[in-house]
Amino acid sequence: MLRTLAATLRTFWVVTAACDLPVQKINQGVLPQMREEPSEHWHWAESYGFSAAQWDEMVNGSKVTEEYLKLLIEKGQRDWESELLAEHHVSLRRSLRAKQRVAVQRVMELVQTNDRLGQMFGNRQILEATSSYYLLGNDVPPDMLPFHEELQSLQSLERAFGIFNVRSKRYKGCLLVAPSTKLEAHCNCWEFWSCAATNGAPFVARVTLHPPERRPNTTELAPLRGVRIVETSGGGVFQEAFVQTLVKLFPNLRVLKVNMVSDDLVLYPQLHSWSSSILALHLHAPTSGPMVQMLCQLRKLRYLTFGGAEASDGTESLMAFPACMGNLSELVHVKVVGCNLTGSASLPSTLSNLKELKVFEAFEQGRLNADDEAACPGDWLPNRTDCVPGYVARADAPESPVWRCPVHGWNLQMDDMTLPWWNWQSLEKMHIDANFIYGTIPEQLPELWPHLRSLDLHDLKLSGALPLSLTTLENLTQLQVQLNDLQCPEGVDVIAALMKRPKMRVLHVDANPRMCGCLPPEAPHFLHLSVGETSIRLNCDEHLEL
Repeated sequence: MLRTLAATLRTFWVVTAACDLPVQKINQGVLPQMREEPSEHWHWAESYGFSAAQWDEMVNGSKVTEEYLKLLIEKGQRDWESELLAEHHVSLRRSLRAKQRVAVQRVMELVQTNDRLGQMFGNRQILEATSSYYLLGNDVPPDMLPFHEELQSLQSLERAFGIFNVRSKRYKGCLLVAPSTKLEAHCNCWEFWSCAATNGAPFVARVTLHPPERRPNTTELAPLRGVRIVETSGGGVFQEAFVQTLVKLFPNLRVLKVNMVSDDLVLYPQLHSWSSSILALHLHAPTSGPMVQMLCQLRKLRYLTFGGAEASDGTESLMAFPACMGNLSELVHVKVVGCNLTGSASLPSTLSNLKELKVFEAFEQGRLNADDEAACPGDWLPNRTDCVPGYVARADAPESPVWRCPVHGWNLQMDDMTLPWWNWQSLEKMHIDANFIYGTIPEQLPELWPHLRSLDLHDLKLSGALPLSLTTLENLTQLQVQLNDLQCPEGVDVIAALMKRPKMRVLHVDANPRMCGCLPPEAPHFLHLSVGETSIRLNCDEHLEL
């Protein structure tokens, strides 16, 4: 019997909470999954190019390793690390159980030695730009100081500059801990050191620096060669004379995290040897000329993230990528979330030079500040009723909308073939969801992004047909196009065709009322498929040409 999901699954209600703008509920219409029969010879890893024997050798009988490997293959090194750190914070050595530590190290080893794993999403290049790699004691320099001398160097740095947050009792306790203290006490101090060295001794791997309370001087300090991660709070850290001291003190820096407000903006100095040693830069700061000056120096950068931050003086977070980014030829992963990118001018033509870029994430541009998420968009906004609460609020959490409005949103045309991203031939992951991007999905997309594995275009303003050409993407694992105005190509059941792709794991097309097709009542056991609020029919006898 024919069933139309548009009639059976569509459900709306309005949640007003503290806001007069409606949050219309979406019924995702997730199809139940078929039960996997024990007799099936299908093997999860085979669709990714691994034989059952190769997979068993990599997993080596560990269920935890298998779980981590699946996550790595589906999402890539950076997302794998993010979920790991979110679960275990940054104190990996202390919070991970023995089996988990072994599994994490095994995955890292495989990324370095297995070409297929290493090339996915640029895993191998990104690995050395992640915090977890160093916090777990990898790539330890052979010429490090003994731990008691490292402690003395940190203490001397604090006496000279007042650079650490010694107002924190815990932080001060870590800094002043005696070298003879039991190992467990050192390992609790995740602000500073890793306890994962091969000889079991702690070493300084990470420091958090605050603006100097005292004027920098010429104090000579022994270098801490094991420090690979530096997090700063305030631009005052980047005073010219002090940066020279930091570069000498932390010569092997790989990951730099910058948190600051506009009051701290200064003229950034030359970064000296850091310009070729830093592989990852995390910026949570208003953008400015000085900030761009620093970014442009990092010629070996592989991973770059911009976090939304608006200063008290009104200086906004990133509104356009700096043109100099086109010179960062080794960039593999760019992430800019919750900033203020606007229009096609936000993508300078120089970005066409990013030939190694594999991952680009730029969702939720122009969203309200976190503190304002529970509030309505202001009455003063033009076309206020066109503001949107976000797909997550409409599908899962109507009480927590994250409002975005067109006046502050990322408005550009998806099928504008002059945009630089169409030159990113190495691209594997493209997530630009939750914006005001409009137009159609180009039929030639697979030719321009032939290695694409994950495409997220949900909650945009797209229209036209969902291209059948997407079925030619051999590596496509995830496709999310829900909450648009897409439709099926004439005479072709594109959803049924995509559903048959052996690597497809996530296929979300819900909330596209004109999307049509004829599907079985259940999805394959390995596929998460949502088709609610479409014109797709289930358990029907009609079949369009595939």
